[in-house]
Amino acid sequence: MIPILIVIVLLTAINALFAASEMALVSIKPSTMYQLIQKKEKNSRILEKVTEDSTKYLSTIQVAITFSGFLSSAFAGSQLSVYLVNMFDNMGITLPNNIAVIIITVLLSFFTLVFGELVPKRVALVKSIKIALFSAPIIYIVMKVFAPFVWLLSVSTRGVVRLLGIKVKQKEEHVTEKDIRELIVYGHIEGLYQKQEKEMLERIFLFDDLNVDSIMTPIEKVISIDSEEPNFQVMDKIIESKFSRIPVYKETQDNIQGVILTKDILESMYHTKGLEVKIKDLIREPYVALSTMKINRLLLDMKQKKYHLAFIMNEEKKVLGIVTLEDIIEEIVGEIYDEHDK
Repeated sequence: MIPILIVIVLLTAINALFAASEMALVSIKPSTMYQLIQKKEKNSRILEKVTEDSTKYLSTIQVAITFSGFLSSAFAGSQLSVYLVNMFDNMGITLPNNIAVIIITVLLSFFTLVFGELVPKRVALVKSIKIALFSAPIIYIVMKVFAPFVWLLSVSTRGVVRLLGIKVKQKEEHVTEKDIRELIVYGHIEGLYQKQEKEMLERIFLFDDLNVDSIMTPIEKVISIDSEEPNFQVMDKIIESKFSRIPVYKETQDNIQGVILTKDILESMYHTKGLEVKIKDLIREPYVALSTMKINRLLLDMKQKKYHLAFIMNEEKKVLGIVTLEDIIEEIVGEIYDEHDK
């Protein structure tokens, strides 16, 4: 009897291993898989191969669980029922063999359900990565050994799924923007993110949705100077505006010449002892962007080309307004006020 019990325990342990592996593999996300491969965790490459096709590895696991359950039931039903009948005979009670088989089946089902299914799956939810990495080579070997059965189950599963009108994909879908946004909201509810952090993270996703004209300062509200103006008028405007960058045009604001930096004026005044500052020589080349450009693209261009101010034009080359790096950053962190803002 003891050898039979040992065999049943071993088969239940095999059932538990594959049940835990199933839960662990299903729980592994693409982002987690990427991190494991980057860290070169042991068995991470095998795990990647195993999880390439969910139908295939699930079929493999089900084949292993079915075989272990079948063998366990066969041993228990045919052997342990005899011991149970003899035990009742010794107590003077006649127990039909059919009833003994039912009792043994119920007890075995309870034992298998608890120790071969529920407990392993519960553990796998907590230790999903460790169990997935440990079981991946085993599942890979079983996948090769039971290849004909796995192929038959995989083909049958895909066929039935197609009949149900569900598209079959070899790989799981990647994490979507919607998934990340839901995680941000959930993290805020759970107290992982403060309100300000949540708002900043949510605003980042708007970068590829908003055009630059939605955050620009209209040209009518922009303080700019005419390159034909005398120096003293230009200096008065710059001092009065208190801005570090001033757009420069010629005759009309659609005829943009560039930008003047107050630091360039100060440097020129220092070298010329303030006697003669040639404003026209200090005009920097303008950076122009179309009003249909997305904010994220504008930010990338301005960083690469080292511009802090962009002129926004429409397709007819008419200047609509300006956008600064500060305007773009404010879309993430909120309004930024300097010492001269009201």
